[in-house]
Amino acid sequence: MSIGIYAIHNIISNKYYIGSSQCIRRRWNEHKSLLNRNKHGNQHLQYSYNKYGLDVFEFIILEECNINELLQREDYYRMEYSKLYELYDIEIKSGAPMKGRKHSLKTKLKMSKSHTIRQNGGDPTKKISRPCELCNLEFITYKCRMKDGRRGRFCSKNCQNNWQKGRIICLQK
Repeated sequence: MSIGIYAIHNIISNKYYIGSSQCIRRRWNEHKSLLNRNKHGNQHLQYSYNKYGLDVFEFIILEECNINELLQREDYYRMEYSKLYELYDIEIKSGAPMKGRKHSLKTKLKMSKSHTIRQNGGDPTKKISRPCELCNLEFITYKCRMKDGRRGRFCSKNCQNNWQKGRIICLQK
């Protein structure tokens, strides 16, 4: 695992993207994955990738450094490269806005709700009817997933407990 500063260079347009990471190899794989899925956060880099493809980009490790000087060294390289080349980077000054901070419980709940809505394609309160996996009784459940990942498979907690204990009967009938 190497900590340091890297550059993504477009050999056709001669533009650079400068970044830093605590694991450079993993970060390069993340960049490739995001670019392939058309989801990269840097629109300029994404447009360039869409136009030219991955073959015109080279990944360069500029410097391996200590984690404490990571952002300072990234700033240095961005300043130096911006004097010589055009950069994909929108900001010359680097930063990690959440470094040393934690999300509040309220913010975590908002993010969780937002993620649930995105994952389940819309309204988390949309009710759907489905049969119980044990007794086949129709019951109403919600579209979003429960905390343990299931989507309301049983008509009652009793049915679920019987299912988990290997019982064949349903006490709800």
